[in-house]
Amino acid sequence: MPERAFEIIDHTADVGIVAYGTDVKELFRNAALGLFSLVTDTRQIEESLRRDLKIASTDHVGLLVEWLNELIYLLDTEHILFNRFVIEQLTNDHLEATCYGEKVDPRR
Repeated sequence: MPERAFEIIDHTADVGIVAYGTDVKELFRNAALGLFSLVTDTRQIEESLRRDLKIASTDHVGLLVEWLNELIYLLDTEHILFNRFVIEQLTNDHLEATCYGEKVDPRR
């Protein structure tokens, strides 16, 4: 297991993350967790709902981009925050995962 899952970095007029992992599955999980950590304290997210996702692309790099884009899409359109990601299947061009989280609660 890497010393840390991800780190937040400054980027020109923006912010970014660098994700770590001892294998590709862990890297994908940590990238997703890092993404949501930019939005909220992920330790405070309740696991009251789940989404099963299937993503396809041409290679691991494209798959990572599509994975993060889908999570951003769910945040933007369904207002869901996730804090746990179970990667059931990951090949060079296909990902199946279950994501756990909750709808954004503006009162919290």
